[in-house]
Amino acid sequence: MTRIDRRSFLGAGAALGLSTLPGASWAQGSGPIRIGVLIPLTGATSQFGATMSQAAQIAAADINAAGGVRGRKIEVVIEDDQSNPEAAVRAARKLIDVDKVVAIGGSYASAVTSAIAPLCWESKTTLFTASGADSITKLPHQGYIFRTSPTVTLQGTRLGKFGVEMGGKRMFFLGPQTPFAQTYIDIISDIFTKAGGSGSGLIYEDKKASYRSEVDQAMRAKPDVIVLGGYVPDTAVVLKDLYRAGYTGKRV
Repeated sequence: MTRIDRRSFLGAGAALGLSTLPGASWAQGSGPIRIGVLIPLTGATSQFGATMSQAAQIAAADINAAGGVRGRKIEVVIEDDQSNPEAAVRAARKLIDVDKVVAIGGSYASAVTSAIAPLCWESKTTLFTASGADSITKLPHQGYIFRTSPTVTLQGTRLGKFGVEMGGKRMFFLGPQTPFAQTYIDIISDIFTKAGGSGSGLIYEDKKASYRSEVDQAMRAKPDVIVLGGYVPDTAVVLKDLYRAGYTGKRV
């Protein structure tokens, strides 16, 4: 793995013209550079929030220890999006209007990112998102939205090919109502169909104590591969119901 030190990275950034990106005028100011980190510390995707928070703070500490950015320190302002679009909008407004951040990072869930993206491009606040839904960067973001995660098209294509490579012929997708669920079904089903098999799926309501009826519906399709596209809390419940239903096929 090639390692690049901070000086080389900043030099390369200048050579590539990164200083012309939207919001880059902060580099000429004084005082700390505030960067918002909007992450799920509570809610359905909270298992990712703690590590995202730690990573952001470690990165800021490393940059500051190396002299900051053009002599300015990085200050990280962390807000909990609660894995909820409405809460995320309130938190993003605080980061933009009150904390005056120059950029926002994090925003894991696609529904959260879809909700806050308009606030970011309208205020000319750069957003770096870990969300995968293709629709996010298809929005009219004016160059203020950057993705740090593979798109659902890329993820779904790899998942579909993996299922076929495993010997699967009949695929069934189970996942919650999200901006990416139907895209997963369409992409993976198409791959299985072209390979001589079949694909279908079901989008369920999140935060249920049991998904046995959804599992029973999936079982009627007699799948030999089930793709689970949810978050940890709902996927854990689906897995238990699959076990109770006696499903013995492959699970991805």
